[in-house]
Amino acid sequence: MEEDVQYISVVFKNNPPPQTGNKDQQSIYSEVKIKPESAVSPGINNAVEGPKSSAPASNLCILTSLILCLCVLLGSTAGLIYLSISTTNQRSENQRLSSEMSLLQEESVRLKSQRAELQNLTHNLGQLKDQLNWTLQVVLSFSQFPVSDFCPNKECRPCLDGWLLFQSSCYLFYESKLWKTWMESQTYCRQNSTLSGLVVVNSLQEQEFIHDHIKYYYDHYHGYWIGLSDQDQHWVWDDGQVDTLGFWMNMSLGTPGPKVLIIPDQNVTQSWDPADNNMQNKFICESKALTIE
Repeated sequence: MEEDVQYISVVFKNNPPPQTGNKDQQSIYSEVKIKPESAVSPGINNAVEGPKSSAPASNLCILTSLILCLCVLLGSTAGLIYLSISTTNQRSENQRLSSEMSLLQEESVRLKSQRAELQNLTHNLGQLKDQLNWTLQVVLSFSQFPVSDFCPNKECRPCLDGWLLFQSSCYLFYESKLWKTWMESQTYCRQNSTLSGLVVVNSLQEQEFIHDHIKYYYDHYHGYWIGLSDQDQHWVWDDGQVDTLGFWMNMSLGTPGPKVLIIPDQNVTQSWDPADNNMQNKFICESKALTIE
C-alpha cells in the first residue's frame, strides 16, 4: 500500500537586487513527506503510552486483594456458621441428655415409690399372716369354739362381753361381791375361756393399764388377785415365767402368804402384796384376744 504523501508548499523569498524585466518571481517547492502514526519511533510511542500501561496492573492488584479479602471473609463466615451450627447441635444434644436424665430420675423416683409400696404391702401381709395364725391358735384352743360369743350377728370381735382389750390380750376385772380365794379365782378364769387365767404382768405398760382399772373396796388390805405365786422361794407367774419386775410394796399389809394381790390406790410400781391363799378378794383374768383385723 502506498503511503499517503502530503505536500506543503514552502516559499522562500529572497531580496535580490532589482532586475529589469517582467519575469515572474520564482517559487521554490520543497516536498515534505509525513510518515503515518504507526511509523513513529517505538521509543517515542512507548514513552507516550508508558503511563497508560501501569493502570491495568494496579487495577489487577486491587482486584486480587479484594478477591483475597473476600476469600478470607467467606472463610471466616463459613467458620462462624460451622461454629454456630456445632454450638446449636451441642445445645440440642445437651437438652436431649438433660431431658433423658430427668426422665430417668422420674423413673427412679417412681420405682422407689413402688418398692416402698411393695415393702409396705409385704409388711402388711406378714402382719395379716401373723394375725390369722394367732386367730387360728385361739380358735383351736377351744374344743368347741364359741362362735356365738365371739361373733354375734356374724360380726367377730376380739374380746367377749365384759372383757377389755389391751394390746393383744383381753382382761376381765371381776367386781362381784362374791369374792374368791386365789385358787377359786384361777378356776373361774379358766372356766370362762380356755386360754384364760389370772393375769400375767409382762411390762410396766401392762401394770399401768391394770392399775388404772382397779379401785379401792372394803379396806386397804383387800385387792385383786394376780397370777403370781411363790414356788420354791421364787416368784413365778402362772405361765411359768419367773418374775423380773418386782413391783412390791415397801411393807406387807397383812399376813404374808404365797400368793399375790395388787392393791388399789398405791404407787403403780409399789403395789404388789404377798397374801394368804385363803383370803377372799376380787381378781383379774387375762386371755388372748381374737385377732380380727
